[in-house]
Amino acid sequence: MAGHSSIRYVRGAPGSAAIEITDAAAHMPFICPHCDAQVNGAVVAYISDSMEAGATTVHWLRCTSCHKGAVMNAHELAPTGAAGEAVEGLPTDVAAAYTEARRSASVAAYTSSELMCRKILMHVAVDKGAEAEKSFANYISYLQDEGYITPPMHPWTDLIRQHGNIATHEIPATDRERALGTLTFTTQLLRMIYEMPYKVQQFLPAP
Repeated sequence: MAGHSSIRYVRGAPGSAAIEITDAAAHMPFICPHCDAQVNGAVVAYISDSMEAGATTVHWLRCTSCHKGAVMNAHELAPTGAAGEAVEGLPTDVAAAYTEARRSASVAAYTSSELMCRKILMHVAVDKGAEAEKSFANYISYLQDEGYITPPMHPWTDLIRQHGNIATHEIPATDRERALGTLTFTTQLLRMIYEMPYKVQQFLPAP
């Protein structure tokens, strides 16, 4: 079955036991921290309280989408999944910056996450035709003048800018709540600029 192919198992360890691939314990739903897919992951191995007295429940998992591995310690996944939500249709450099912002927030590097959210606005402006190596204000003005940031979106953009400036120029560290808020605004901005135009293409007639 998906996810279990090509796996090499170690046999003969004291107290170990094998289960059938059709057993319910052979699969476990989780959100893959590597590819963001919601999958019914393949359980490569597990330890539970019922198998070993005093043991913490641990599942070694394999994503059935990207085939990368993760470990579920009780209800805590490692590596941790990226904070925020996936956005489709992003160009390569914008996607890389957004992934960095999400990964930073997921490991409590909140100041770094806000700095990346601010930088994402620069990436978006250049991707949409703004001249590189200009001021941050120039990038924001360009996105507004070209209609990528509409009037209802101005408060989102301004908060991303303000929080990024605070993270850059002030000593106190960014807290979790503010960083995740900044990331949420960034997510919605990217959805409006990239994901919606990307998704609508599937409903348009072929050229």
